[in-house]
Amino acid sequence: METELYALRRTVIFEKKPTKDSLKKRLKNEIEYLVDEGKLSVNEKLYEYLDSLSRLDIGTPVNVAYYNGRGKHTRCYDFTNQVIRFLEFRGINCVTGNNAPRGGKIGNYVKLT
Repeated sequence: METELYALRRTVIFEKKPTKDSLKKRLKNEIEYLVDEGKLSVNEKLYEYLDSLSRLDIGTPVNVAYYNGRGKHTRCYDFTNQVIRFLEFRGINCVTGNNAPRGGKIGNYVKLT
């Protein structure tokens, strides 16, 4: 009898769709786990982008690229692929796009759905 109830409870739990709060909480827990294991540093830009995704409302775009340097030594660092791989590996749906007027890399964004 106990196993039937346990199986029934498990089925009910997995049939629920994740809410917005549970999605953000799951993302935050994943980030904290990686920081505790030493696989992700708090000082990295990837951590900054993932943390902002977990703090902002669902559907708010987060730009995941930035420029560094000056003059001819300017470089554009784009973290779109790393953020997408992180989210898709954990089963979190996201949408990417570009909000730059001429479609430059600095306009790449990721938002949770």
